[in-house]
Amino acid sequence: MIFVKMASCTLFFAANVNWTKAGSDAPVAKRWDYALIEASARDTVPEDDQMPEMESGKSPMGLLSGSRKRTSVKIRYGMYWNGLSQGTKNASIQYPEFNSWSSYNWFGEFDILLQTKLGKIKSPMSIYYGIGIDNRCFVQKKDVQKLSVANDKALFSKPTEKLDRSAIDLTYLRIPLGFQYRKKSFAINIGTYVGFNVGHQQILKYQTSDGEEAKLELDKDYDFTKTNYGISASIGYRSLHLGVNYDLNPLFKNSKDYDYKGWRIGLLIF
Repeated sequence: MIFVKMASCTLFFAANVNWTKAGSDAPVAKRWDYALIEASARDTVPEDDQMPEMESGKSPMGLLSGSRKRTSVKIRYGMYWNGLSQGTKNASIQYPEFNSWSSYNWFGEFDILLQTKLGKIKSPMSIYYGIGIDNRCFVQKKDVQKLSVANDKALFSKPTEKLDRSAIDLTYLRIPLGFQYRKKSFAINIGTYVGFNVGHQQILKYQTSDGEEAKLELDKDYDFTKTNYGISASIGYRSLHLGVNYDLNPLFKNSKDYDYKGWRIGLLIF
């Protein structure tokens, strides 16, 4: 800007010198041309205090980060004890006994979530949604029965070999959706989920006739329901939460005699 002003002044000075040499015969129109050039150069370059400034809150980066960000990415990790609630029982059937205390898995849940504020930026209410992995584990340790399939229906029966432990492991690809209310460091979450079965197996532990410990992993279709859905809730302080899940679908698709629904309780980092 300073260079443009100096050039304008130099041009105006040179024009005056030419007028002096030319005397009174110098054309008046040419003098006005030089004056207009100087005025145009002065008007097209704004002063420093006239330059427009973009507000920091409305900048492109301000919309993606900082205090004006409405949606953030969250990671949720859960460790659970698993159990099965049973509906109507058939008096002629001897049912297996599942041990909830032993049905614990360290990697019960891992979700990648998007959390969006409702209302104002500093609103205590938000919704979360995303995708994750859900693992379930149901263990028998006493009077263990083996799971099999008869006529496309699940069936538990006493095995010929003596089993020390039996575990049903299920893995779901899950889509969670929920609502959170957070006041300072305390938070309450209420939500739902739907999952799709991507893995299932029965793990049997027993002793051979030689007295050796053996482990057998069986991976087949045991009439498990392919789609898992239910409700969830948790309450916590800062990032540590106590959470519960309850499945609304039966564990087995066709077997009405084994009317089981899964539940779990555990610790969440969210």
